[in-house]
Amino acid sequence: MLLASLCPFSASAQNVPEENEADSMIVAPPYGPPLSKTLPHEKIGEGKYRLRGKLLDDGGSPITFLGFYLSSRSLREVISAPDPSELVPMTEWEIDEAVPMGRVGQDGIPLDGKVNFYADVDLEPGKRYYFWSIGANALADSSGSPKKLSVPSSATYWWSQASPQEGGWRASSWLGVFRPHPSGWIYHLKLGWAYSHPDGQGGLWLWLKDEGWLWTRPGVFPYLWRHRNESWIFLLRSTNGRPFFFEWFEDGSQPRLTVELNRASFPATVTKFGFNAEWTQSNAADRRAIDKAGEAGVPMVAGLMEIDYLRDDWNFSKGSTLDAPLFYKSEDKVLTQSDPDLDKLRKKVADHGMINLLQLAGTPTRNGVFSTDATLENTVTYKDDFKHKHGNWYPLPRVGEETDALALAYASLTRSIREATPGLPTWWAFWQEPDHTIGKNLGKDQSKRRYLDFFGKTADAIKAGNPDAVIIGIQQNSSTGLNGGKGVIDGADYLHFTEKVLLPFEEANRSSRIIPYDYVSIQNYKAHRTLEIVKNARIAYRNPRFGSMPILINECDFRKKPGWVEKSFAERYDSPAGLMEVMEILKVMLDQPDVAYALLMRNLFSYTVNEQPERYTTGYHALNWINELPAHRRPLRLTGPGSEVLRAVAASDSSQARVIVWNTSSETRSLKIDLRDLPSALAGKDLIVHTMGGGRPQSSKAQVAASPLTRVATLQVPGHGIVKLEIGNPPPSPGLSKARYARHYAWVPRTGTEEPPAGQGHYQIKENSLVASTADKSGIGLAGVVLSDVPTDSDYLLVADLTASGLPSSSTEGVLALRLDYLDRDRSLLTEYFLAEDHRGTNRLEDVPFWVSSQEAFEFTGPIADGLSVPLFTPMLAPPGWATADNGRRRILVSLLLRGLGPATVVAKLTEETLPPEAQEDLELSLDGETLSP
Repeated sequence: MLLASLCPFSASAQNVPEENEADSMIVAPPYGPPLSKTLPHEKIGEGKYRLRGKLLDDGGSPITFLGFYLSSRSLREVISAPDPSELVPMTEWEIDEAVPMGRVGQDGIPLDGKVNFYADVDLEPGKRYYFWSIGANALADSSGSPKKLSVPSSATYWWSQASPQEGGWRASSWLGVFRPHPSGWIYHLKLGWAYSHPDGQGGLWLWLKDEGWLWTRPGVFPYLWRHRNESWIFLLRSTNGRPFFFEWFEDGSQPRLTVELNRASFPATVTKFGFNAEWTQSNAADRRAIDKAGEAGVPMVAGLMEIDYLRDDWNFSKGSTLDAPLFYKSEDKVLTQSDPDLDKLRKKVADHGMINLLQLAGTPTRNGVFSTDATLENTVTYKDDFKHKHGNWYPLPRVGEETDALALAYASLTRSIREATPGLPTWWAFWQEPDHTIGKNLGKDQSKRRYLDFFGKTADAIKAGNPDAVIIGIQQNSSTGLNGGKGVIDGADYLHFTEKVLLPFEEANRSSRIIPYDYVSIQNYKAHRTLEIVKNARIAYRNPRFGSMPILINECDFRKKPGWVEKSFAERYDSPAGLMEVMEILKVMLDQPDVAYALLMRNLFSYTVNEQPERYTTGYHALNWINELPAHRRPLRLTGPGSEVLRAVAASDSSQARVIVWNTSSETRSLKIDLRDLPSALAGKDLIVHTMGGGRPQSSKAQVAASPLTRVATLQVPGHGIVKLEIGNPPPSPGLSKARYARHYAWVPRTGTEEPPAGQGHYQIKENSLVASTADKSGIGLAGVVLSDVPTDSDYLLVADLTASGLPSSSTEGVLALRLDYLDRDRSLLTEYFLAEDHRGTNRLEDVPFWVSSQEAFEFTGPIADGLSVPLFTPMLAPPGWATADNGRRRILVSLLLRGLGPATVVAKLTEETLPPEAQEDLELSLDGETLSP
């Protein structure tokens, strides 16, 4: 009977005893086979593994066998020809003392559903095994689900290719004669005793007592790089077992830039820079700006539609395209429609794969569609009375039915616009700067509460119609985020707004329901003071209620900076001094992990220099270079005389390396550059130098890159200029052609102070990549993306291709995990977790209880690390009802979590694959078996 259960997909039938008529009134116990579950295996030594199972029930009869079936044959072979010799009896029990004593099974063991057992086995290296639990009693037998176990190949040493000699010695064609020990120590005929450690790329680190760490490789030895003082040495000879070296001392009169390409730096260099514009009608400047933004890798463009445009398209002297406005009445009903001019602009945005933020500002009042509050008409806006001008003047309608109607009308308008350009991710913003856009005669806080009433109703209405809608706001201006010129960091007026107006309003007027908006929004004409503004925002938004809200900076410009107020656009963005201002602003925003997006002025992407019509500003090229950086930021240091005027940022992955250096002084600077631990895949590729000292960037090939060290002897950085070093190119990004991006999330673990978060989450829409980055072990990096219209074809597979920097091979405190949710609106029908098996710090997840309910949720474990691919979604595992839920939108949420490690960055690039029929069965078993395959 036991042989029947060797097949993992069936259990033998139960033997049901005949019913005794005299006992017909007695309820018989549920006799049957033992029930067991296969648990994930554990590696307990070199080649030694522990197979684990859970006994769920003994079937009401003494157990005659409990253990596992273990085979290195394929499942098809096992099913067709099971072999009893491949049975492995259990070795021992694992008692769960938390289970109350109750029902007693074999040997007095409590069998209340949580009793684990195991068998320790020795497995051959380089083989793949299948195993599953098996239990039997006198009545029947059954098996658990199968799991896959891949054993790595046996360990090899870096000296394995060296020729063996007598007495345990080895002769290397490049390193010479030495005697190795498995511990890593070697005795070299010229170097003496040294501890060796391969660098993973064909090179070798050697530690000598008097020299410290030295590095060399084939083709380089007897030259060695001395880490201690960063210099090259040459092995001359050995006397009495002691090596003698010749050392070069380099001229220290030039600054040096050293970049560590095998380490991580925080925060990640995510793509966050775009533009905003005032959209009234389709025009050449807007179209050109969108195209240039697409070339520059921009993730988002914003269009502001002010009150006149919302009121009626025919108010413009030219470009009218509708016989009726966006809002209009028909039989006393407010109807909405999109605008063909607007649709043309949005179609171009969609063609470039960007997000479109639409800012709708104002109350349309023509033909009585909405009635504004008469008590607010012809009044000045708050803070503008002393200027004798109105500034932004967006009157709200009368409180009550008119406010409710306007909120519903805005929700209707968002549907009309989305339906006109389906597939384009659209985010929404309403009104601007509530500090001075309603009316002074209401009083400042009263105006804000009036604003919040409308904003909350509008956000509710939009989210009710589209669970993936993203609401931006409430946009406050830069001045309210500053304490004048004092530079005091205390939350400024932002803190008054959140704690004295917003939070009390939600509690009193919405029964503590939060207004469902997604981003802290800041209008920033004082971009030169961005760091102060962001620090005050961190204090103001310290309440956990705002934990899922990154910062979006809009209308970003430095024209309010003293000395630049009267400057033209060309002077700000195409002069040497202006370029340095731009670089400083970009660098500050790049360095803030909680700033998700920063939208600059449209003209940066549309303005061409009068004397050179085909040339765009130097500011545009600078932003383009920053946006090109891969997400894996690398640590660097500038040393030596003159380095204080230089700035730099570096990023790289296995396919590309980028370094940007700029010179804040007016004189040209010479710079030496060391690119350490360059990936071997980049060796032999051209190192291209792009120089921008005014005018068009100039490019030239400087040299060929070498691994692991590429040294640039002299790099000229022009005064007030920029230089970009480029090695390799990013791989082509196929995109998601079947599933559709709907929205994304990022969690912001604020500190409650002005200090930046130690974690960062982001989604790179152009690369379909989730990014999680941490500064140290306290950091939490968490991001998620919602995909809709996910295929239900059985051969469809969604995969996460992982790249990592700073990630150790294992840790006891770290967590790296992916999560997949099958959605029905805001509810998860099924949640699956994919946990990196080598990082065991799940106890660190107490700070994100909303992401994982308990550690028992981590059912799937496997290798999740740099260079591996994790199969995430296949329709074979979708829960019942998911495909038809939410009107058949077929939505899933994929999220990435990094915790307890750092500095580290992990990127999960989502790709789609088509599975051949023969691979579908193996994949299903791999996922069901809780072991992920690379």
